[in-house]
Amino acid sequence: MAEGFHYLDLSASGDELTEMHLEAGIAGTHCLADSYEHTDWDAIVNLYDQLTTLKSSPIVALNRAIALAERRGPRAGLEAIQSIPDQVLEGYYLFWATLGEMHLRLGEFGEAAPHFERAIALTSSRIEQQFLHRKPEACRRR
Repeated sequence: MAEGFHYLDLSASGDELTEMHLEAGIAGTHCLADSYEHTDWDAIVNLYDQLTTLKSSPIVALNRAIALAERRGPRAGLEAIQSIPDQVLEGYYLFWATLGEMHLRLGEFGEAAPHFERAIALTSSRIEQQFLHRKPEACRRR
C-alpha cells in the first residue's frame, strides 16, 4: 500500500502536464461536485480544451461537446459535435445517443428518436439498450 502512495506522490511531481493529469483533473472535478447540477462545467471544458491540445481524438471531442452542452446548452453541444467527422464515430453508440440527447433537450423529438434507435442497435449491452429504449418512446409521446 505504501508503494502505491509513492507512485501517487511521483505523479504529482514535476512540471510536465500529461493527458493523464488532465483526465484525472476532469474526473476529480466531477467527483468534487456536490451534485451533477453543481459540477464546474467551465473547469471541465477548460480541461478538455487542454486535453485536445495534447491528444486530439474523436472521443475527446465528443466528451468536450457534452461538457460544452452542459455549460452553454444543447445547441452549443450540437455545433461542437458537427465538427467531428461522422464516419469516425459512426459505429460508436454513445455518439448517436449524445446526438439524440442534444436534440431531445432542444425539443426536436423527430430528430432525436432515430439517433437513439441507432444507438440501441449499436450497443450489445442489455442494460444500455433498456435505458436507451425509454428515449425514443419519450420522443414519440411528445
